Amino acid sequence: MPPAAWFEQAVKSLSASAIDNIKKSSKLIGGHLTTKGSLGKLPENAAIVGCRSFSLFLRSNMNWRIVPLKEDVIAKFKENCEKYGFDDRHIIPHGCYLLNAVSTDAEIFRKTCETLLFEVQSCEKLGIKLYAFHPGSTRGIVTIDEACSRVAKVVNEVIAQTKDVVILLECMAGQGFTVGNKFEDLKKIIDSIENKDRIGVCLDTCHIFAAGFHFSTLLFFSGHKYYHIFFLL
Repeated sequence: MPPAAWFEQAVKSLSASAIDNIKKSSKLIGGHLTTKGSLGKLPENAAIVGCRSFSLFLRSNMNWRIVPLKEDVIAKFKENCEKYGFDDRHIIPHGCYLLNAVSTDAEIFRKTCETLLFEVQSCEKLGIKLYAFHPGSTRGIVTIDEACSRVAKVVNEVIAQTKDVVILLECMAGQGFTVGNKFEDLKKIIDSIENKDRIGVCLDTCHIFAAGFHFSTLLFFSGHKYYHIFFLL
């Protein structure tokens, strides 16, 4: 159950019955929240709208500009996470949309590596243990096997330079030449990750539905041949 400070904020927007249901539930329902205003205030904003977990962008999701986190912002974020009861595994930052670990363009690949490392290091500074990102797109230039190998190489390099954040490969819907709309592809990447404790899968239910899969029943899900590779969120 969330701490008293969480309920004090949640009652501002939730009904009494909703609050009562939350008290009885262990489900971690949340949403993707904006960091506009202050990253440090984000846990409080999450509590105000009734989130038990939340996602965020650590920086602009549509440009490559890297701005280091300020120490006072980091301290405030950690303070508010503790105050409002957000565990380090109840928060999942989402990688910049420009990331493409498959790219054969030297400049884009370099920026992807630098940005991915920066964002995972930012997670460490904020005390967050999970990080999800889109593997990338072949753009029709490389094979899926080559793509999976490139993604694994980038992830291995980031893992080698960080301590404990679990990197989650987000499953994709399959538009264009994106990598990750087949669970077989995710498994290929994971098989090449050296530290298996630092890799997982983010199940985007919208993406997997659009890709042609349905996980409407536990029976269907648990019977899938790649069930064992999933890091359930």
